[in-house]
Amino acid sequence: MDCFEKYRTLKEKYPDVTVLAVTKYLSVEETLDVVRWWINSLGESRVQVWMKKHTALKKKDLSAQLHLIGHLQKNKVKPAIKAFDLIESVDSVALLDRLDTVAKSLWVQQRILLQINGTWEEQKYWFSREEIEEAIDYVKKKGHLLFEWCMLMWKHWDQEKTRNLYKRAFLLKQKYHFSALSMWMSDDREIAVEEWATEVRLWSYLFY
Repeated sequence: MDCFEKYRTLKEKYPDVTVLAVTKYLSVEETLDVVRWWINSLGESRVQVWMKKHTALKKKDLSAQLHLIGHLQKNKVKPAIKAFDLIESVDSVALLDRLDTVAKSLWVQQRILLQINGTWEEQKYWFSREEIEEAIDYVKKKGHLLFEWCMLMWKHWDQEKTRNLYKRAFLLKQKYHFSALSMWMSDDREIAVEEWATEVRLWSYLFY
């Protein structure tokens, strides 16, 4: 399969980078095929959609590392914690509080990334530049969240602007001594790795 060959080539070239296959647009059977091809890090955006795939994987005795990359509503936190290894799209202090409360009730520590607005434009579902330090301080006070750093979101620009954005994100990562930096998109994967991304999230490159 072409997608497996692309995935294998990237993993051989960048063994220390997580290549996250964004399967949110794939059917249940297509997602099962992806895991059968030994692609074992998947990104999904909707909890309720993923639960159907999760059930199908269990029936086939298949497993993968599961990352939530879409907006998480507070009323979906409990099933999200049960289903996903890493929640990448934490976008508010209120959601941080809910995640910590539910994780505590389930006796787990939940791995999370903050969703950061790379363009610094006013948007609904991410932290702004001014909110980052407050969010980091808040997480440090919580006992059931494992904070790894950020998932970076932005509009698609030319390569120079994109590279500069990645550089700024890496400097923030270094400043706060965190381990993860997840960056996008398929067209910018090489730049992301060159600028020290620890994860690239790929949809069109793998599946088109």
